[in-house]
Amino acid sequence: ERFFPGYFDFIFASHQIWHFASLGAFIWWYQNGIDLLQYRLSNPCNTPEI
Repeated sequence: ERFFPGYFDFIFASHQIWHFASLGAFIWWYQNGIDLLQYRLSNPCNTPEI
């Protein structure tokens, strides 16, 4: 703010950084869910049924 007054009011504000962090976390969560699903479908459980 000292060197670029008014610049951070619209770009790189802390609220916007949290939006990017939340989006990144959601993308990571979604991709890991897909990976786990693919693993589960390709490696069936071999336990005997009761």
